[in-house]
Amino acid sequence: MAGSISATNPVGTGFGDLAITFTAAAQAPVITSPLTATATAGQPFTYRITASNAPDRFAVEGDVPGLGIVFATGVISGTCVEIGVYPLTISATNAAGTGEATLVLTVEPAPIPKPVITSPSAATTIAGRTFRYQITADHGPTWFGADDLPYGLVFDPIIGVISGRPWYYGDYTIPLRASNLGGTGLGSLALSVVVTADTYIAWAWARDLTGPGSAEGDDRDQDGLINLLEFALATDPFRSSSLQAPQGGFDPGSRSLLLTHRRTRTAQVVWTYETSSDLVTWSVCAPTITVLLSDADGDGSAEVVRAALPVAAAEGRRFLRVSVSEP
Repeated sequence: MAGSISATNPVGTGFGDLAITFTAAAQAPVITSPLTATATAGQPFTYRITASNAPDRFAVEGDVPGLGIVFATGVISGTCVEIGVYPLTISATNAAGTGEATLVLTVEPAPIPKPVITSPSAATTIAGRTFRYQITADHGPTWFGADDLPYGLVFDPIIGVISGRPWYYGDYTIPLRASNLGGTGLGSLALSVVVTADTYIAWAWARDLTGPGSAEGDDRDQDGLINLLEFALATDPFRSSSLQAPQGGFDPGSRSLLLTHRRTRTAQVVWTYETSSDLVTWSVCAPTITVLLSDADGDGSAEVVRAALPVAAAEGRRFLRVSVSEP
């Protein structure tokens, strides 16, 4: 601003020019950066405090584990380690004063990665034999899936296990799934089911034992011997074989329970002997096995054996039985 000034005395008046300059008063900073922010636990985070009026120092009040501030630049950075909502007082300072605001920082949980299936992608099993496959995956799956299972197999979606006895040979592609809150991981199992000559299925097919009444627990010829037992005894599933069923006895000389029966020589069968005193509670036992006839039919397919289980006089009643199963 410009003007003139004068001064007067008895002699007269003097004049001059006056220039006046006005300077605005300095102002404290005003926070201009966003007042909300979101971080993810376990991942790097950066936030910069910005403000008007040329601040030269910054500060933050409040504690967020894993974060720190550079006072000269206003950069808050680090890796948050605890989830939660944190109200922070941020400030910017210059010669005229300090401006403050509240920053609300939300630290969210790290996203859950979806499972990655790690179990083998291929398997081979024998038709009619027990098969078990466990789906495994990274990142904590809580649910599993498996589709297009071969006949004879079942699936448990809680523990992720495929199990059972596949009936038909062939190559199968089974889609697999493993899921958690983060999503679903996909995979597949290439399952090859083969047939070997020593299995029940091969024995049944060779004798045209198919269709209704052909399952292991069926009795096709209604002779009291289920098909699996006919297989284990190497008898004919279409002709009554009741006379060839296991025969019990007792040898008073050795005080032994006896069980005489045929058994196949061309297949893998598990024979389980059990004993009981009351026909209610049974326990596995190991009787002495003696081969009485090494070639019962003259073709090398079966033999006749006798199982002998000694019984002490003080034991009272004692029973002996045998069951069969495939491996």
